[in-house]
Amino acid sequence: MKSIFALVVWLLSPIATLAQIIKPITWTFSAAKSTVKVGEVIRLNLTATIKSGYHIYSSVSNPKIEGPLPTAFSFHANKTYELIGQVKPVSQVKTKYEEVFEGDTYLMHGMARFVQMIRILAPQPQISGMVSYQVCTDDDGECISGEEDFVIRGLSVLAASAPAVVRPPVKH
Repeated sequence: MKSIFALVVWLLSPIATLAQIIKPITWTFSAAKSTVKVGEVIRLNLTATIKSGYHIYSSVSNPKIEGPLPTAFSFHANKTYELIGQVKPVSQVKTKYEEVFEGDTYLMHGMARFVQMIRILAPQPQISGMVSYQVCTDDDGECISGEEDFVIRGLSVLAASAPAVVRPPVKH
């Protein structure tokens, strides 16, 4: 029985190793503030940690070329929040001419940070979406496409302050 178990573990170990090789990127998703008010505009932080020797492409792509797949974020729309503007890369973006695309591409290494501004519209916002990306090796340019669902958690929403009531002076 032990030998069968050992054989199964031995046969499956390359799969576990391959899974680690194919996942050179990890994502984290959070709100910049943990306590907000209804109506307040806040920043969402969308961060990729990329292993050394790999890169992803920015969310901004070169419109002059049919190039690599840019990093793209899609948010599941609902009435608890609204997007303000587009997702923006905020960490260093490196421009590189790539012969295969016959033009400049925009790469991100190490820590790739993106931000999205939103307005909170309800006491219990449900903020979720998906990121799609292409991660490539720096050495030979081999790429793996990936997708990951995300949910922004940990927001505590306070009630919006009531507008001040102005009362006319009392006449005696």
